[in-house]
This record gives sequence, structure tokens and C-alpha cells, in this order.
Amino acid sequence: MAVVLARAGCSARALSGGSRQSLQADQKLARGSQILRARTLFDTNRPHGCQPALHPGFLLRAPLVPQRDQNAARWVVARGGRPSGGQAGVADKRSEAGEAAKPGLGPSEQHIGPAEEEPKLRWAAVTQSLDSLPERYKTVLMTSLAFVICNMDKVNMSVAIVPMSHQYSWSATTAGLVQSSFFWGYALSQMPGGWLAARLTGKRVLAGGVFVWSLATALVPLTVGFLPGLYLCRLLVGLGEGVSPPAATDLVAKTVPPGERARAVATVFGGLNVGSVAGLLVAPALIESLGWESVFYLFGAAGIVWCYAFNKQQPVLPADPISASESGKSDNGVRGSLRSLRRRVAALGEATAAEIERERQELEASTSGSDSDSDKDSHAQHGAAGHGGASFTSPDGKAVPWRAFFARPPLWSMMYVHFAGNWGHFTLLAWLPTYFSEVLHLDLTHAALVSILPPLASVVMSSVAAPWADGLIAAGTPVTQVRKLCQTIAFLGPATCMLTTSLNPGLPSWAVIAVLTAGLSLGSFALSGLYCTHQDISPKYASVLLGITNTVGAVPGIVGVALTGIIFDQTDSWKLALFFPSIFFQLTGALVWNIWFSAETQDFDAIAEQAK
Repeated sequence: MAVVLARAGCSARALSGGSRQSLQADQKLARGSQILRARTLFDTNRPHGCQPALHPGFLLRAPLVPQRDQNAARWVVARGGRPSGGQAGVADKRSEAGEAAKPGLGPSEQHIGPAEEEPKLRWAAVTQSLDSLPERYKTVLMTSLAFVICNMDKVNMSVAIVPMSHQYSWSATTAGLVQSSFFWGYALSQMPGGWLAARLTGKRVLAGGVFVWSLATALVPLTVGFLPGLYLCRLLVGLGEGVSPPAATDLVAKTVPPGERARAVATVFGGLNVGSVAGLLVAPALIESLGWESVFYLFGAAGIVWCYAFNKQQPVLPADPISASESGKSDNGVRGSLRSLRRRVAALGEATAAEIERERQELEASTSGSDSDSDKDSHAQHGAAGHGGASFTSPDGKAVPWRAFFARPPLWSMMYVHFAGNWGHFTLLAWLPTYFSEVLHLDLTHAALVSILPPLASVVMSSVAAPWADGLIAAGTPVTQVRKLCQTIAFLGPATCMLTTSLNPGLPSWAVIAVLTAGLSLGSFALSGLYCTHQDISPKYASVLLGITNTVGAVPGIVGVALTGIIFDQTDSWKLALFFPSIFFQLTGALVWNIWFSAETQDFDAIAEQAK
């Protein structure tokens, strides 16, 4: 009835030559009737228990735009669904005369034609698809984007160090110290980052880390004339980036089920390779057009923008501290998180009972790999003052079992393998642009472009390795065998290719580039090897375990990057300074991994109790 009256009023005024203001008022009345009809369809036009065709939250905020199909013109909510069947109503259809432009209206007030409405409808479809993604997928994608920015801010110095060294007459030793100062902060923040991620949730820690490193990146040009200040800025960049891997591990362990874990880890940490590609691709162009300072200003601003977007997201985590005070020891993390989810639903008005049910199922699935003791300890342990001489305690009063960690051989093998893998990764990341510039005689732009190839190939390789690893596990292959196989490939592939280029100095430039690219791309198998093992052996303590191994893994950044510059100054040999040390650590890492590692789940709380 409201629709008939609205349209009758519009027609009457149009025929009588009513004023422009009256026509606009009629349009508002018609819009109100359309919303009323849409709400009625929402309540009556969907089967019981099914996801609604129209999202109630969208009705309150999305503009109405025309959307057409081959049979009739219909008005629907831009971000909602299309009502189906005859109940869309004859009232939805507009005659050709009704669609014609009304006299006296400007071009901006005419109905949108098919050509103009198509881009808007495409964008509406994209936003609707993104809104329908499960929360864990959104969290993984945003975390991966943080890692893209992370490596952009890491490799920008690898490119900018060349013009900076020329401008300030730095030696290779000084350049190495500038780059290695990053890793002092990176090493110092690993274990505190793991503890903070367990206590405050990975989301808060990740957002704080991105903000700190982005701000410090933007301050680099202001301190470059004063080396201690430059060292401090790069140390702060390392501090911010250092808390990010434990925070990301916490998010993955608590939101992603084991069957999806290799792909989630590959997506998150694969952002590092994408960041390397983006940084090495964009930085030279910025340096040549705007100066090397622009790289730090713009990359720092990108991180601040990411923080704003990430803080608007509302991920639902089983270890949400908001629900910790509500759920006693008899209430596990899933039930507490559902309380938090329902509070958010009530506050935002953007979810339905079907969405809550879907989130409940996803949360239960994501915690299926947690320790069997999760009903007693629904949250990750945060600190230790008790057992093992540690100094942090969790909210429930229990201590992190530090001695139990170090009493198991898998952790020791993970620590050495992390060290060995990072020696090659960090030294090559820092020095490859300089190597290509001096050995292959490429200018800065071409050296940076060539340096893109290994991480770009790694992105492709990781997209192959992760589904392959998950497929092996799904087919019944023991997790330990899969992790050993992937990490062995990640070591032997790069070692073989670096050995080939080192022992054949007469290789043409294209062959050197091709061999190094192929070898280093195989290193991305580590994302399905080492980087999944923290979640495998203990989902509860995954962030703390990564904090431990990544602390050891940061040492090559401190020692290896600086030592490479020192050795090169003394020997003038890239083979001795860069390649041979990496080959040694990768071969010994593969040996240690295959002898001592096991992905069997460890109940560290029980181990600690037995040791008392």
C-alpha cells in the first residue's frame, strides 16, 4: 500500500507540473517504501534457519541503487542479496515511462543507466563477497598484508644503503652496521613479543608493532646525519617487526584448524616475500625520482594506514581476554568467545543467528588441535614466575613451563634450524642488491629489479608447497615426515644452487641470476616446515615457542649481516663473505633437523608437573 500511494503521489505531481522540491520529497517517500518492502522481504522471503537474502545491517546503511536482470528492472539493496521468486512483487517492476527522466531534474538526479550502474554493481558484489568471508580468513589476509609492509620496510634499507653510502662515504663495514642494527631490536623483542601475544592477544601486539616500526621508518631521514640516531631508529624498526611473528603465530594457532594451517602460515609469512618484491620494485623508482628519503616517508605512512584499517576489524578469537573474566575454569575459550561475539552483534547490529552459528562451528574447528587440557586452561599461558625460574605469570596464576620447553629435543632442533635458515635469508636479503651491482655491474635500478626475482619465485613456490604439504597430511602422511621433508628441501635447494654459482665464477650473468633465483625460491618450503612446527607441537604455547626460536634466529641478522661486510672488506671475496657461510649452516641445519625433530604434540604442562 505504501508503494502504491508513493508512486501515485509522484505521478500526480509530475503531471501537474509540481515543483522540484515536491519531486525530491516524493523520491524520499518512495525510498522509505522501498526500505519497508525490503524489510518485509527479509522477514518473509527466506526459509527458516537459512542465511537471509538481505542482510539487516545493510538495510540501515547501504544506499539503494538500481540493479537489472534480463527480465525486469528491480530495486535492491546494493550490498544485500536479490529477492527471489514471485514475491519480489509486481510492485518491483517499473514501466518504461516510469523510468524516464522527470522534467526539471538535473543530470545527477536522473536514474542511473545500465552503463553507469555496472561498475557500482561490480563493486557491490566484491564488498558482499568480502563481508561473507569467515573471520579467520579476514584475519589471515590482514596479517599477511602486515608482513608485506614488514619486509618493505626491511628491504628499503638494502636498496637505499647504496646511495646513502655514496652520499656519506660509508665503508662496507659501516653499511653492514647500519643494516645489522635492525636485528638488535629484532632479537630483543622476540620473547617479550611471544609473551605479550599470549597475554594481550596477537591482534593488539601486531597492531602495536606495526605502528612502532612504521613511525621509526619515517624518522630515518631525519637521523641519517647522526649515526647513533640512525642506529636507534633501525633498532626501533627491529623491535616493532620482532613482535610480529609471535603475534601472527598466536593468531594462526588460535583461529585456524590444523587442516588449513600450512596454507594459513604460507599466506601470512608469504607476505614477507611479497613485501620484498614490492619494496625492491618500488624503492628504486622512488629513489631516482624523489630521492632516497621518500622511500622511508612513504613506506612508513603505509604502515600507519594499515594500523587504522586493522584496528577497525573485529576478529573473534578463542583466547579473547574480554571473555576470560566471564568464563571460569570450567568454561573453555570457545564459549567465552561466543559471548564476546554476541556482544559485538548486539552493538553493531550486523549479524544474524545464522552468522553466530557459523562462527561457533569455525571456533570449535579452530580449537580442535589445542592441548587436551584446554578446559582447565582456556587461554595461552602468559608468563612465568614460578616454575623453571621464569618471571611471568598468566591470569589464571599458572606459570609458563620454560624448563619443560628446553627439556625436549624438538625445541633445540627448531632453534638451530631457525638460526641456520635465517643466516642465509638475512645475509642475502641485505647484500644481494650490492652483490648484483658490483659483481654483475648492474646499476641501482637493475640490481634491485634482479633482486626481486628470488622472492617473486618464492611466492609462486610457496603457493605450490603449502597445498602439497596439507594434501600429504590429509592423505595420512605423518606430520613429522611432512615437516622434515619440506624443511630439507628448503635447506638443500638453496645450498646446492649457491654452491654451483660459487664454484663456477665464469657463469654468465643470466645464469647466475637464474640459478640463485631457483635455489632461493626453494627456501619457501620452510613455510610448510619449520614455521608450522610451533603450532604442531603446542597450539597453546605456539607464540612463546616462536619467540624463543626466533630470538635465536635473529642472531644471524646481528652477526651475519655485519660479519659479511667485515669479511668482504678483508678478503674482497663474495664467495667467502656471503655464500660459503650460508651453505655451511644450511647443510648442518638439514642434518640436525632430520635427526632430532619430531612434530608430536607436547603436553608441556604435564611435563612440568612430572619434573616437580
